[in-house]
Amino acid sequence: MRETEGDTDAGESAPASAAYARGRQDAARQAHALGSTMALQGAVLLMISMPLVFIGSPVVSVAVGVAGAVSLALGIRHFQRGRLLAERSQQAELEQLILAATSDCGGTITAVQAATRAGVSVAEAQETLERLVIHGHGDVSNDESDGTIVYRFPSCEERPRSLPVGDHT
Repeated sequence: MRETEGDTDAGESAPASAAYARGRQDAARQAHALGSTMALQGAVLLMISMPLVFIGSPVVSVAVGVAGAVSLALGIRHFQRGRLLAERSQQAELEQLILAATSDCGGTITAVQAATRAGVSVAEAQETLERLVIHGHGDVSNDESDGTIVYRFPSCEERPRSLPVGDHT
């Protein structure tokens, strides 16, 4: 099974997945906080640079203004990165919920079943299922009896248990 950034293996243990999700959430919060602080600092420096033109040296005013603009730009970038990390973390959590629901359904699930079990809209469930299929985790087909779109994930199918040594029944 192929993994890409933001994807986790369906066979990964729940505690490891939860720790990974918490780490991504923490990184998103830190990026948000850093971005907010830097943007605020940049805005303050820009406001300070304006009066310096009249009461101080224009060179100092330009230097403070440039520092403020750079800080503001970097702050906005970190803030956007935090938002992106938060979105990816939510996507990863939803993928894990849907893969767990798929395991409960024997490896095959519809968008409606996934939405019901994950507590999201059918559109969100379908988008997540399609993303998992695109990343090579499963495939999609139509149920022959009624034409329903069905997603199948072989890694979520129940695997037969091996018989204990000596038990050949």
